[in-house]
Amino acid sequence: MAEFDGIVKNALDTGGKILVPTFAVGRAQLLMLLLSRMFRSNMVRPFPIFLDSPMAISATEIYRHHHELFDLSIKKVY
Repeated sequence: MAEFDGIVKNALDTGGKILVPTFAVGRAQLLMLLLSRMFRSNMVRPFPIFLDSPMAISATEIYRHHHELFDLSIKKVY
């Protein structure tokens, strides 16, 4: 996670953009979780995220409406 955090911080500090191709729903959700953690802990200022995966968006919506499906580590965050 430290490497990911560093990449995100560097991109923000230099005015860059981050493009992460993900082809798996779980990987897209993991990236969203990592970015959410960075926003909530004030490691970085929030910025727009564009998720171009209809399947990942649908799966994420299911979890947003069913917090009882979260495991304990995720419940602590939300």
